[in-house]
Amino acid sequence: MLLLGMALLAMMAVAWRAHGVIGDLNESTDRRALARTGLFQAEQLLSLLKDVETGGRGFALGGRDDYLAPYREALAELPKARRALRETLGDPMPGGAPWAELDALLERRLAATNRVIELRRRHGDAVLHEVALFADGKAAMDGIRARLDAVGDRQRARIGEINGEVARLRKESTIWLGLASGVSLVLAGVAANLLIVERRRRRRLEQRLREYGAQLAQAVAERTGELAQAHARLTEFTRGEERAVEAERRRLAREVHDQIGQVFTAIRLIVGSLPRAAFPPGQEAALAQALDLGIASARRVTAELRPPLLDDLGLAAALMHHADGIAAQSGIACRASLADEARLTPEQSLTLFRIVQEALTNALRHAGARNIAITGRALDHEYLLDIKDDGCGLGDTPSRPGALGLTGMRERAGLLGGHCDVANDAGGGVRVAVGLPLTKEAW
Repeated sequence: MLLLGMALLAMMAVAWRAHGVIGDLNESTDRRALARTGLFQAEQLLSLLKDVETGGRGFALGGRDDYLAPYREALAELPKARRALRETLGDPMPGGAPWAELDALLERRLAATNRVIELRRRHGDAVLHEVALFADGKAAMDGIRARLDAVGDRQRARIGEINGEVARLRKESTIWLGLASGVSLVLAGVAANLLIVERRRRRRLEQRLREYGAQLAQAVAERTGELAQAHARLTEFTRGEERAVEAERRRLAREVHDQIGQVFTAIRLIVGSLPRAAFPPGQEAALAQALDLGIASARRVTAELRPPLLDDLGLAAALMHHADGIAAQSGIACRASLADEARLTPEQSLTLFRIVQEALTNALRHAGARNIAITGRALDHEYLLDIKDDGCGLGDTPSRPGALGLTGMRERAGLLGGHCDVANDAGGGVRVAVGLPLTKEAW
């Protein structure tokens, strides 16, 4: 860039000097043209005076009016020619002579010619004997010729000087133009060399970038593969843990049902077999009520841990039973309507049931809803489940800090390759939309 800048500065300096030389050359050419114009106008003025003299002499000798044609034409052009010459040469005349002297000589020459013509008209050939009149006109003409010749000599000398100056300027301009061309070539060479160097460097940089890009892509691919494997392992581990938790819940539900429930039932049978007189007044009823409460609690715990309807009658029956229980406990109108649940795997049915459980718990705790609707159906290769309430909605903050319910719902759906979207419903309240992919056997 430094070399290019220096070359540009040199080019500008050379161009500026060449421009100055060309300007001087144009000025000298204009002055030479003006000098040539002055020379031409002086010769033209002298030629017109010769026509005046010739026309007057011809008329004096022959007496014919047609001999006066050159005289009349020259006489008409003389004022304009004299004025143009003065405008070209300026004031005073070249050499310092005043224009008044030339004007006096012109008037004298014209007066002599006019006198000759007038005498020729009056006296005929006798005018030829007026030697003094012809001598005076000749003397005036000689004076005019001498002054115009001096002007011509000075103009020729000036033209010669300017010719020399023009030749010098042309030579100088040729040198500067050649130098400018050389500098341009040098500049073009430097620029071409810089472009070649820059292109080579760019190609090397592009090659390095491609290599780095390939390395980065390989690293990203390897890292992505590792992350995918880790995610797959984590997903499988989570699903295994979820299966283990559900298995433990099933075992606990069975234990509660088989052990605690049977114990309460046996105690109730024993109490029922005893005579009424064995209990103080009112104790038998309180004991029966306590036993019924224990049996109901055992059944409720069993249903919470593992709803028996889910294994016996399927997801639709389990959700409708759960909705009826919610409605009976809270007074909220809760309805469940599912179709195509037979196309779900047991694991998918259990996942959807747990998501509905969590969604209903959130609605009861936070939404203040009066109506909850649960619908489900298969669409193409996906099973869609919607849970809608008419509560207060999510507000500006979709989830409370530390709340794990929505996260757990999303994770449960994600473990089976599905999705769970929670958002404010257009009609008010909250809508939970769950989608699980159906297996190929269920298509």
